[in-house]
Amino acid sequence: MTEHKNNAVLSATPEYDPSLDINYFHQLNEFKNFKRSVPLVQLTTTIPSEKRWTYYQLGDTTMEPLIILPDLCTTAESFFFQLSELSARGFHVISVNVPPCFTHDEFILAFDNFLDKLNRVDKVVHLFGCGVGGLLAQSYSEKHSARVGSLVLSNSFSDTTPLSDVSPFMDL
Repeated sequence: MTEHKNNAVLSATPEYDPSLDINYFHQLNEFKNFKRSVPLVQLTTTIPSEKRWTYYQLGDTTMEPLIILPDLCTTAESFFFQLSELSARGFHVISVNVPPCFTHDEFILAFDNFLDKLNRVDKVVHLFGCGVGGLLAQSYSEKHSARVGSLVLSNSFSDTTPLSDVSPFMDL
């Protein structure tokens, strides 16, 4: 930081202000258009227990879908650009809000039932997982490799042990 002649402090790296970014307004309008034109679909599965899934789906439903599993801090709508752009290029894309599952095995059973309800029985899907969504995608792929045509991971991990070793909740 440097001091200006009238004692104002100038930062070498000013804070980002999205209101000054012309792309911010464009993206905001694109998001509003997405929310207006693409319904959030609800689907209930019953295996291993009742789960309510919500998701966005765009593109040619006769194609093998790319299913996006977001991280814990994001939602299915966070991928509206990917849904819009990939579907415009002929892909079938589904972005899912994963319902609460307390174990990997519970998720695997519930996700398998979700795919069955989407009429994907014995059909291939492609998984794109971010963060914890990537961990879940790997867990599912390990148990049901014949159903997974490809697996794409972003900021993911395969072992949660390092996280649990430093968790502040370990002693609870």
